[in-house]
Amino acid sequence: MSILKVHSIESFSTLDGPGIRYVIFLQGCSFRCHYCHNIDTRAFDQGKELSHSDIIWEVRRNAGYLKANSGGITASGGEPLEQAESLVPLFREVKGLSLTTCLDTAGYILNNSVKKLLDVTDLVLLDYKHTDEEKHKILTGRSNRVVKEFHRYLEESGKNYWIRYTILQGINDSEDDISGLKEILDKCHYLKKIDVLPYHTLGVHKWRELNMDYPLGDMKPFDPKRAREIQDFLSPW
Repeated sequence: MSILKVHSIESFSTLDGPGIRYVIFLQGCSFRCHYCHNIDTRAFDQGKELSHSDIIWEVRRNAGYLKANSGGITASGGEPLEQAESLVPLFREVKGLSLTTCLDTAGYILNNSVKKLLDVTDLVLLDYKHTDEEKHKILTGRSNRVVKEFHRYLEESGKNYWIRYTILQGINDSEDDISGLKEILDKCHYLKKIDVLPYHTLGVHKWRELNMDYPLGDMKPFDPKRAREIQDFLSPW
């Protein structure tokens, strides 16, 4: 029986893929993003254990409503790729209910288990942090080499995906940063949507509740109007 380490579940979401989504926030992430708004999902030794049968029972109860609203299930986190092997049977059964499967991921793992999971995934929401490797390391604590490899694999395997780009003033919003990202995106064939997400401070209180120093200090939220302008510039359509 496949067991998933789960932080929380949201049964009604319109922000985590197309239609109405049943979202599983999985526990555990190896990235150390300075602006993480789900910092409470980072630790691997927390959360609750649920079998895929426990989850599918709840999904079946909502299947008619989800299907009627062009929805399905989204695995988020934390980082769902950390539990790829356990997600495969869940996603396979969800697809048997004629619901769509979606992964919200930073794309920093690409192994056989992840490839099997992608085979039963309809849509990937790829959170792109930074195109420059050194700046990516500063922002997340890790290289973006596997992220770029993961992105290439999506293209090579013909997998539909969205790009999510959280934009932060003075960190990844320079002309070179945006032009470099556009150069990458203009060559993509299976990219279906780009979301430029303005940095916000809604998750800062979670850091304080955990007695953790917030790396970005008192950085102000990013201007939504400017974020929309950048999104329009990046969109290849």
